[in-house]
Amino acid sequence: LDLTYEDGLRLSELLGTRAELAYALDHILMHSLSVVIALIVILLATWMFIASVIEMFKKDKEYSERVYEDNAEYGTFKPRPRLLYRAEVREDCQAFGYFGKETKWYKQAVYTLSRLRIAVVTFIPMLALIIIGVVLILVFAEYDLTRQLAGVDAQIEELLSRYGVI
Repeated sequence: LDLTYEDGLRLSELLGTRAELAYALDHILMHSLSVVIALIVILLATWMFIASVIEMFKKDKEYSERVYEDNAEYGTFKPRPRLLYRAEVREDCQAFGYFGKETKWYKQAVYTLSRLRIAVVTFIPMLALIIIGVVLILVFAEYDLTRQLAGVDAQIEELLSRYGVI
């Protein structure tokens, strides 16, 4: 094959570019790792911010209505579950009447903010976003590298077709 000097340089450059693109395509995860790491850092920072905001605006403890001992539900009282709170049943007595002569026992649910539940509830959507983001980045990176590789292959074929090599 008798190539001109310029065509030989161009072919050499195209073959080098093709080899780089093929290597990047074979090692796609490492090729797009910086973008994946940046995405993970951004989403984890967002997760920490959301968890701190939820914790900041929630009261530390909340109380349910009292169920007194003369109520039918007193023996089977169970607190209602809440997403971000841990529930405990508190049993105590309250004084009624003139000078507190009459006392009644009651049960009441005490809801305490659970940092673990906040972390789990906010981390699951963030984990899903991280996985979706990584998959999308890898798919688009593979598409872009394949597109570039096809363009370089077309240029190499065009250059070689000038000399009758197909």
